[in-house]
Amino acid sequence: MTSLYTLTVVGVVFNYYKRSEEEGEEKREEHAATSTNPRRVSSSASASVLGSLTTPDTKLVQLQWVLDVQRGHAAQDVSFVRQQGQEFDAKSTSAGAAIFLDTSFQRWMSADVPDLVYVEARLERIYGKTSPISYFCAQLVHKFNEAPHTTVTLSFFCGQHVAVKDALRGPRGLMRSLIAQLLRAWPKACLDDLDLAALEGRNHTCIPVAELCLMFKLVVRQIPCHYNVICIVDDVGRLEMDEWSSEYWAVMGMLEDLVNGAEAGVRFKVLITSPARSRWLRGDKEVQPHHRVLVTDSGLPMGLRI
Repeated sequence: MTSLYTLTVVGVVFNYYKRSEEEGEEKREEHAATSTNPRRVSSSASASVLGSLTTPDTKLVQLQWVLDVQRGHAAQDVSFVRQQGQEFDAKSTSAGAAIFLDTSFQRWMSADVPDLVYVEARLERIYGKTSPISYFCAQLVHKFNEAPHTTVTLSFFCGQHVAVKDALRGPRGLMRSLIAQLLRAWPKACLDDLDLAALEGRNHTCIPVAELCLMFKLVVRQIPCHYNVICIVDDVGRLEMDEWSSEYWAVMGMLEDLVNGAEAGVRFKVLITSPARSRWLRGDKEVQPHHRVLVTDSGLPMGLRI
């Protein structure tokens, strides 16, 4: 049975992004006339991977080979989580309604500017790889994927990639996935600033996660300003392992930079979730109160922002 919050998500996503598409049509011509150089690259980019050039098509193929991410894995994750979510009872899925009714989340949904919201749940039950929050995220991704073509949706479900031998495990797997999804959505990205010759015959393990973050920023900042880039990372607590600490904070810092860097133009909107209390995103220093949503699986927002 389709839940109330799912119907609400359908309506709001469709209405907002239909309006966004109409606005985008008006801006497209203006953007094409004024955009002489699509590249907006941080001056702090690492020289080891950011450098010389080959032909764009060759670079795209080479980078996809280096990233080594199975095509369609994100869609498979969304489909699997949505299927798993059918097994949750009404009480469990009511957490999704609480998220949707929260004012911070509503602001994130309707904002015409870059924004970030962190959803943390305090669920009574302990779930496996898929929580009711994961199901909410999968439903949201599914509806965003039906939005106009000026919306690019990226998603990663950390709980689906926890096995020791999983190719996308950890912050490195997250970044490889996000870059691969973005390149498939925006294959015209200019990669001239990437020096991939140094990686010929090697794989992604030779690239520090911090540089993967720079690659991601390089491509995001080429997306036209009237586009929406939606980035949903579910169950981020799975990445909170001591051996991944520096990589974890590199990713979080990169996402924050893209949200705060209004000069990039594109509306970059990040949704990060955790079905349990985070170890590393507890205080206002890590996540400001107006970017935080706390819910329980009783279906009620916790109200108090910590």
